[in-house]
Amino acid sequence: VQPENKQFEPMEGMLWLTAFPINDAGSAEVRFKDITVAGDTSKVGGDLLLQFGNSPMVADMLASSLTQNFTKDVNDLKGKIHKAVDRRQEGDFLIQTSIDEFDIGVIQAFGDGLYLPVRVKGQAEISYRPD
Repeated sequence: VQPENKQFEPMEGMLWLTAFPINDAGSAEVRFKDITVAGDTSKVGGDLLLQFGNSPMVADMLASSLTQNFTKDVNDLKGKIHKAVDRRQEGDFLIQTSIDEFDIGVIQAFGDGLYLPVRVKGQAEISYRPD
């Protein structure tokens, strides 16, 4: 970090921010809890700032800034699913579907990233309709 005030010397270090993702079942808004700031810097002042990052006030501010609402993405997904399976002619067969339920599950963290499960329930009707 290069300070704006020239009376301070630059500081170097490493910082890790960890958090646990959460959401309510049925909600695409992902929040974070158990924020932890860790690391090591080349100056005592930097190490004090890292400790400040673990204070409840700063942890709450960090958690709030990390919150993401994926409702638009989920709605886009619903539209793509509907478009892909709504009504198709496959040879002599007409396939019509309806989506009756679209449920969002509880977010899960994996080594590769986050997984927000969705469950879709619907019906399909296949009619023989030769040209």
